Amino acid sequence: MQDLEENKKAPMKIEFLFQIGIIVFIALGAMIKQASWLFWILGIVCALGWVFFVEKRKKQKEKEK
Repeated sequence: MQDLEENKKAPMKIEFLFQIGIIVFIALGAMIKQASWLFWILGIVCALGWVFFVEKRKKQKEKEK
């Protein structure tokens, strides 16, 4: 039972990290004008990573059913 609960929590932590990454990089891009393009790109990378991660989890859940 504990393994099942831990498996559910791990993906949630990864999703949370992607979401925090997006927020942090967008905020840095707004604050630091000289390197804003770098932070905006990193924010986009986090957003794309999050989308791919969520799609991968959806496919795994469909296979389990």
